Amino acid sequence: GLGVFVISEVTNQQLQEELLSRKLMEYSFENILYCFENFGLNKELIAFINSKQCTLNYVIDGVTEQQKKALGQKVLHNKEISDERYQEILGGIDFKVEQMDVADISESKMRILIKTRILVMNQTLLSFVRNNYDNLIMFYVEKNLREYVDIAKGENARGREVVDILDWPVDIEIKKELLAEIKTPISIIGKQYEEEILIAILERNLKQEDLGYLFENYSQFSDWVKPEILNIAKRYVSVLEQMVANADIKLLFDFLGTISVSKTTKHSVFRLSVNRFAIEQCKNVLQRMGYSNIAKLFVKNAKPKITNTADNKVILDILKNARLIVTYTLDEEHKCYRVTRNKSKNKSLPTELL
Repeated sequence: GLGVFVISEVTNQQLQEELLSRKLMEYSFENILYCFENFGLNKELIAFINSKQCTLNYVIDGVTEQQKKALGQKVLHNKEISDERYQEILGGIDFKVEQMDVADISESKMRILIKTRILVMNQTLLSFVRNNYDNLIMFYVEKNLREYVDIAKGENARGREVVDILDWPVDIEIKKELLAEIKTPISIIGKQYEEEILIAILERNLKQEDLGYLFENYSQFSDWVKPEILNIAKRYVSVLEQMVANADIKLLFDFLGTISVSKTTKHSVFRLSVNRFAIEQCKNVLQRMGYSNIAKLFVKNAKPKITNTADNKVILDILKNARLIVTYTLDEEHKCYRVTRNKSKNKSLPTELL
């Protein structure tokens, strides 16, 4: 089969159409563009485009951006052009898509537009992809992360997308910026978040279902994260009280020693958790709670003077109910309590103390 190199040099239109349908011309962008402008993107031209797989030269004298754009616009929504040629031509003419109204592009072609960044990232297209190509959204975000961060603010932010990005190996500043825009509760269980991210989540995106996990595993977190868990415990005292039996002993210890926790709350948590402390721990807790005098009850041969105050009475009641002391009575004359301590292992007599 004899063919021609440049179809535009053939003057007879019928002959041109014949050459096109029989593919008797050079496979070049110049010929493709000429046929497009004269016959439109018809089935013969599509068949010709699909007939080869090679890289074309798109730099042609006298061809304007306008001409390339007109072709690109038709190719963009065409379903018959192969994916491989679709990518070659749109990429070759450096086509850019800045808006889209109809979701008539196949998923595989849409993936090409995203991969090659033909589909730019802007607010309109972000909404368009979210609404029409849900399973390509994260691919789109990944390819245009910087632009996405600038757009995904306020009502354009999506918690689900941010949660995905938190698992990506991207700059921590990007993660922080995105997190600041959402209020979605985020679980930290089983995640390997950077500490800064972890703290940001606990401050703003705490998932209440995580409370048990946080309270039980307090010791496993770094000294940087612990204060945040302590703050959470202060906000969710009732949850801490409900799960005091499983809470990390170190959390209870730190909680009871925190200045900003009210006395009433400390008494309540101490009453519920006292049986979880060994004698030495109990002594330390009492000291941290500001009852160093009562703590001396657990020091051998110490004779503390425990004054008659409402708070001291509360603590002595807790110790008595927990069987950490036998009993106590009020010495009216000295305005202090006499405490009967438990028998120590090697002594038979209870020691009465002023």
